[in-house]
Amino acid sequence: MKNLFQKVILLFAISVGFYACTEDYFEFDKLNAGDWNPSLAIPLMSSNLSLADIIIKKDTSGEINVTANGGLQIVFKSSVLSSDSSTVINIPSQTFSEIFPTPIPFPAGPPINNGQKLSFRETTDLKILDSSRFGVEVDSMTLKSGNLAFTLENSFPYEVEVTAKFRTFTDSLGDTLVLNYIIPAANPDSVIRSKTVDLKGYQINLSEDKDGNEAINTIPIDLSYSLQLESGVAGDANDRVEMDGEITNVDFKEFYGSLGSNRLDLESDSIAIDFFKNFQEFSTGDFFISNPTLKLTAKNSFSCPMQFEFLKLDAFNPNRNPSIIEFDIPDSLKPLNIEFPQKYGIRKTTFSLTTDNSNLDVILSHLTKTIAFDSKAQFNPEGIPPRNGQRRNFITDTSDLGLDLEFIIPFEGKAQGFFIEDTISISGLADLEDIGTGTLRIYAENGFPMDVDLQVTFLDDNNIDLGKLILPSNPIYSNGYGMILPSAPTKLVGGQLEAEGNTATITDLIITEDRLINIVRGTKIALSARLSTSGNGGGNSNVVFNSSNRLNVVIALNAELTIIK
Repeated sequence: MKNLFQKVILLFAISVGFYACTEDYFEFDKLNAGDWNPSLAIPLMSSNLSLADIIIKKDTSGEINVTANGGLQIVFKSSVLSSDSSTVINIPSQTFSEIFPTPIPFPAGPPINNGQKLSFRETTDLKILDSSRFGVEVDSMTLKSGNLAFTLENSFPYEVEVTAKFRTFTDSLGDTLVLNYIIPAANPDSVIRSKTVDLKGYQINLSEDKDGNEAINTIPIDLSYSLQLESGVAGDANDRVEMDGEITNVDFKEFYGSLGSNRLDLESDSIAIDFFKNFQEFSTGDFFISNPTLKLTAKNSFSCPMQFEFLKLDAFNPNRNPSIIEFDIPDSLKPLNIEFPQKYGIRKTTFSLTTDNSNLDVILSHLTKTIAFDSKAQFNPEGIPPRNGQRRNFITDTSDLGLDLEFIIPFEGKAQGFFIEDTISISGLADLEDIGTGTLRIYAENGFPMDVDLQVTFLDDNNIDLGKLILPSNPIYSNGYGMILPSAPTKLVGGQLEAEGNTATITDLIITEDRLINIVRGTKIALSARLSTSGNGGGNSNVVFNSSNRLNVVIALNAELTIIK
């Protein structure tokens, strides 16, 4: 008796805090000489939601905005693909070597060997390899990083002075890279000398060969060396100066040349569209959103003519048959010429898919869960620019190609029987043990410009259905679903219907003891609303949702508690 009395006091305290929806229920039957059967009002739930609230509850990626005319729209913003300069130009480590043999075997004495100094000049070309597969032609580049390891080996029995000049390498002060060596005579083993140069900040010209002629991806190296002959010391036919080098860790800061005219495949990817997570599936013709836009912005900081094209752009919903619908892409976008900066900066090229140039209305009616795409870009679609004064390509280490997507879905259109859902936790029902029949009062305010068929389902912790509130046997049951909340009054604005105020309804439902015993096991209430524009008096007009449109539902239970003396 004491425990039950405490439960009654607890429920009374909860109810007082919720008096607005339950004040009509606070009536107690008189006490009998035997059993005490009070009637107590218990608040179950209060839900006051806009369409935006319901969408956002499941949508973690969309952004709800208010338009200039007060309407609502959800916008998905995403950078769906990107290709930076590292995918276009990739210069691997370069190794090179050259042998400069003795012109003749020097004898030990006159007339050839008088202890004099003999000088020689040699020039060689280093061809730079490009592993990017694009046929890149480097006219010049400024390095962000790089190392040159240069080694000379002397097998002459004489001292050798060597000057290695990299005539197309200039540092930030404009000085040419020159390496000087004095290498002692071999005695008898060869003598090796090495130097390492940090190439950061160097500008390298790769457009000429050792003879000064036009070349592609070439580094000329000038080598001058002198032999200090020594009387009484003879050389042999195997004497030589050997050059070995390696250029490693090359990364450019600026590039000037040609990026080729080949196709650049961009990575396949997909975008999750969370907008429809809170919608149940319905037949294809039941849902129409007017004026959706898929806005695509190509952001290009490659200073290079370029084209972009989708190889695949599909809408995917695994719950539909067919599950995949292809976007209709207008011919003007097959391919799309992308604007490019003259040198530095970013140029944007924007294009949009709408219901006028694409099947975007069909895509949305598909309740698309994912947009999957595959695309390509092409450098220099008109051909490789020559060097005869025509502008060549320029990129930096931060240059990239990106595609930003804005999927703009306005809350306006028509619907016939599409569903939105909301689940609300409830507490306190498990404390009711001795209960009889009861009455559920539903107070509803429909501020949507469309009829709402409302159904309420009680769930336990495992989301097991404990029973529907509105059964087919109930007189208010209609349309094969639940109870109707009539549309709010509407007005025609700019050819579209907007809600003006709301429509309120109060409904009492008698709940039998058997049903009530099952219901009080619930810990959640699932509200399911089927929205239809056909009954709002607007004929075939589109409706517009705004931020003031709300669906307010309050449910309270008036149950009998039986207390045995």
